[in-house]
Amino acid sequence: MHSCDRSYNVPTWLLRMIPIIIPLHPSGGRFGKNEELRYALRSLERHFTEPFKLVIVGRYLPAWLKGAELIECRHGLKSALKLAAEHYPEGFFWVYDDNVLLADRTAEEMKITPGKRKWGDPETGWSRDLESIRTRLEGEGIEPIDYSRPHGPYWFDKAMVDQGFEDWPGMKGKFPWESWILSKWKWPWISGVTKQLYGDFSPPAEHHVYLNYNEAGTTVELREWLHARFPLASRFEREVPKVSTSGVEVHTIRFGDAWWISACGDSLDDWCRRHGHGLRVWDKAAIHPRYPTAKFCVLDMLESFLAGTNQWCFYVDADVYVTDDAPTFPDMPGIRGMVIRPDQPSGATPGFPKFCEKHFPEQAGMANGWKYRNAGVWVCDRQAAAEMLRVAEEPYINAWQEQHQWNWWLVRAAAAGMAVTTLPDEWNRFGLEQGQAHFWHLAGKNKAEMFRKVRESLGILEPLCATIDGAESLEALVEACAIEGGDMMSIPEEEAESHPRLNAALTVIPEIDNLCNGAIGHLLRCLEFGKWQRLIIRSTPGAQPGRRRPRRTGQPFPYDVEHAGILTGSPLRRVALDGKTYLVYER
Repeated sequence: MHSCDRSYNVPTWLLRMIPIIIPLHPSGGRFGKNEELRYALRSLERHFTEPFKLVIVGRYLPAWLKGAELIECRHGLKSALKLAAEHYPEGFFWVYDDNVLLADRTAEEMKITPGKRKWGDPETGWSRDLESIRTRLEGEGIEPIDYSRPHGPYWFDKAMVDQGFEDWPGMKGKFPWESWILSKWKWPWISGVTKQLYGDFSPPAEHHVYLNYNEAGTTVELREWLHARFPLASRFEREVPKVSTSGVEVHTIRFGDAWWISACGDSLDDWCRRHGHGLRVWDKAAIHPRYPTAKFCVLDMLESFLAGTNQWCFYVDADVYVTDDAPTFPDMPGIRGMVIRPDQPSGATPGFPKFCEKHFPEQAGMANGWKYRNAGVWVCDRQAAAEMLRVAEEPYINAWQEQHQWNWWLVRAAAAGMAVTTLPDEWNRFGLEQGQAHFWHLAGKNKAEMFRKVRESLGILEPLCATIDGAESLEALVEACAIEGGDMMSIPEEEAESHPRLNAALTVIPEIDNLCNGAIGHLLRCLEFGKWQRLIIRSTPGAQPGRRRPRRTGQPFPYDVEHAGILTGSPLRRVALDGKTYLVYER
């Protein structure tokens, strides 16, 4: 530990309930659903030995979070820190959600901030900003300590924050102001206590007090390690009920990191939470190897349902988006048996009769006149579940995943007397269909365009407009969106992550259809925390660039540029010009 010239004691009232303030980005983090925050909170509850209150500064509280105060902030980190200091002028811990506490710490111990005298090479814009801080501190005769790279946690009060920004008014966004503020106060620091993961996973050592990771470090191995280290939910987690209080239990399959899994999964979780429906999420580990595709585990869901006491089993595909105002389980007169909608208005699917003739030639006639059903959302009572399991015989055949065989089992169960009731379309409305719905099914390959249309119909996303501010050409669009000092530029994809002009630009038009994950993240972070006011990107609706992997992180790509804006909550306008679509993000 290193000494400082300043003596500071935590006020008595703070020792009773110390504010821990966490800035939260609206994107939900690399894991999605703010999972980083979940593990940060579990670590604090386990290892921080003082009573504390949780404060989030950001646009909203995650749906699963409870017992936290929100300081609403729609701007970057600089504004967030200033607001935090105004709300808690006597002092608070400033903690990032990608920082995990690994050992017991009191408030006084945690005030001793991780830092180091050795400064890294200025290879990025952020590190060059850090280098400028060192130069200025040395010019003022102050010993420069790098508090920024270890990533905290930090103790600040209003006097510290005010002085730091008054002395350097040009600091903006993700500028590493921690080193500037704390070095000027000669804050106590300690080195060698933070394990940082900026690539492949390796476990922390016994002497490590903190664990910090960036996007490149958010590997599957890290996530598994965090869950094993902190398996118990904190008091701040509002868990989706596993035991139903409504007589309805909901089942879904969910694995992978596609953007729509997170978006749809969050909406289903919220619906179950609102109405007290127990939810079981089946992941990849739960899929029996005898099944040709994952969705055949609906048979295991039915068995699990019958092993309990609930009245209804409600199945929902992973690509179903539930609206915020969706009511509880549909109360329909005479509802019984298997409740499921036709796949098409006519109920006809040409491939199904051939499937029956090929695999069940002696019984195929049973399917004549059958109205083919969609297996994305269905509800059944206990009698129907038992009947479906009775007729669900092997071999299991992959044809439209389980849907052809599911319909064959429905045919047989209905012939044996099982009631089949039509589920109203609003409980399984396909994404490109007209009409209102509670459950929107993004079935098919073009989930991007369907999700956009659904959100547009809900008033979440502005519709495609012909012009913006009267602009009828790309040049006019740039002129309408530009502000004084703005810059229009084109950048090749391979330079998108590290282009030196990005931090100075106010308007950017990459002349490419889609960017890799790291580039999109960098562009949106520049918009959120940097100097830009607007960002314009050309987009190809429905493009699926997600199968590509960025060179640096090796992580799968979760969304295209349009969904990056949707998931970060950035205000977005879509503009059609010269047969192309441009996405205009505004701060």
